[in-house]
Amino acid sequence: MTFENGPVEVDETKPIWRYVGLPALLVYLEGNLRLQSVESLQRIDPAEGIPLWDDVTQTLAFEKEESNELWSYIYSTLSPNEQALWKANASSGHHIANQRIVFNEWREVVNRTRYAICFIESPHESMAMWRLFAPHGFSIRSSVQHLKNALKSSMRDWRVGRMRYWDRSIEITPNHAYANKQLQRVLRHPYFLKSLEYSQENEVRLVTVDPDGGSTLLVNHVDPFDWIMEIRISPEVWAEDAKLLLTLIEQRCPRLKERISISSVPVGRNKEEDDKLWRDITADLRQEEAAKWPKWLWAP
Repeated sequence: MTFENGPVEVDETKPIWRYVGLPALLVYLEGNLRLQSVESLQRIDPAEGIPLWDDVTQTLAFEKEESNELWSYIYSTLSPNEQALWKANASSGHHIANQRIVFNEWREVVNRTRYAICFIESPHESMAMWRLFAPHGFSIRSSVQHLKNALKSSMRDWRVGRMRYWDRSIEITPNHAYANKQLQRVLRHPYFLKSLEYSQENEVRLVTVDPDGGSTLLVNHVDPFDWIMEIRISPEVWAEDAKLLLTLIEQRCPRLKERISISSVPVGRNKEEDDKLWRDITADLRQEEAAKWPKWLWAP
């Protein structure tokens, strides 16, 4: 297994967080990771995978040998009619038309076969991320270092990187990329490039390759104890429900018992006091209402 860090490198010791609902958490507790294809991530961010550069700029992302191999591969996938058009473009000097074919096809392959799991790099929880991704779910704290150890048994190659954010109103040109090796590497791995509007996420991604082409990829035998350093239950969950969830997680994965807690992020109320007050008030009201029931309504 290889583990590459970059194009924009990540400090592997810093805390990263993933905000999820109960179904995703249960998948993790069973020793699996579910990754989304870049193509499916477009449903969340419409700009995901959409190029901010032209095909001339894109050539700077590849070494000459890589570029030759890419052109040969894309040509081999074309239909006879498309190959005839390719040859006509080449003979008439319209190389940019063929570049467009190459990189459109390449982007489609990349978006379909790269699978990512996304985290937020932060020293603490984020109320914005809670409400955006898991208002009644969970935050999971980990680090790239712990994930590397957990993924050794996957027998896969992985790439981890920080997202680079770019203003979509500014096209990435050859002048931007020519002297910027990091930007060239980002264009080589465009699933680490995202719209500036998402920069508050401070996103870190782990990515692997699989030709499956489905919307998700399940990676098995990933011990949750190796990578889940802490599980916190959303501060928006009512106290009694949170206690039930604590018990559920402990039963599913007893070794994580000491790493589970209810988030202490203040949300403008004391949840336990609210719960008790609400139970007391509604219990009295329900008893008064039940006293007026017809007798048959008491029958189970």
